[in-house]
Amino acid sequence: MAPIVRRSVGFLVAFNVVFTLLLLVLKKIIPSVGDEQSDLFALSTIMDGLELTSQAQAFRGGSVLTLAGGSAIDLRKATLSPDGALLKLNTIMGGTALLVPESWRVEVKGPAVMGAIEDRTADPAQVADDGAPMLVVEALAVMGGIDIASKPLKADGEPQPELSPVV
Repeated sequence: MAPIVRRSVGFLVAFNVVFTLLLLVLKKIIPSVGDEQSDLFALSTIMDGLELTSQAQAFRGGSVLTLAGGSAIDLRKATLSPDGALLKLNTIMGGTALLVPESWRVEVKGPAVMGAIEDRTADPAQVADDGAPMLVVEALAVMGGIDIASKPLKADGEPQPELSPVV
């Protein structure tokens, strides 16, 4: 093997070991705070998966950090705060799926770098009640994907099949 190839392979192996150790340290020091009843949460998943179906009575927002993993957040059983909500989604080398009720007004903004942010919710102008509170989603996708969609609940109130995070 040529010296340049050996050095390149050695560098890549060393980089991957250091990067994995860094992710493991971050996993230990960045907690995930909140549950299905929380009106405000700060969730994180690092080299892992996370699923949350919110039943918040006055959802105000929060944040979701997905780093080298996948997150699926379902807000279809939550009630939006009368003041609206701000939800920050940060996905790096992973995938995040967010489900919101069809009746919510949703505004999605933010950049994707070597990734994608897909907004498949209704245009806020097309939602019947213009005075209704709005969920503002500030999204960042770096080498990963964020999918935001509206899907109706079944007639019995149960969710339609879930979206799985894009990983």
